[in-house]
Amino acid sequence: MEITTSSVLEIWDMFSEFLPPAKRNDMAVKFIKSFIDQDVDLDDLDELKGEDIHLDHALDTLSTGFDNEDYIEEYED
Repeated sequence: MEITTSSVLEIWDMFSEFLPPAKRNDMAVKFIKSFIDQDVDLDDLDELKGEDIHLDHALDTLSTGFDNEDYIEEYED
């Protein structure tokens, strides 16, 4: 199955509004990383820039090569 950037944005829009605002950046990083882990190229996801501030944060964070496992806090209710 091929994923499009519009599909990624649509999925994010469906559930991001239910996330606590303080967790959206961390969850956006995890969300984008899940696509990268499925061999979606980060450069392809760059088309999302400007669509959502949290996805922008995630793309910037992941493109810097930052070790996200140390950065991302686990989502807690």
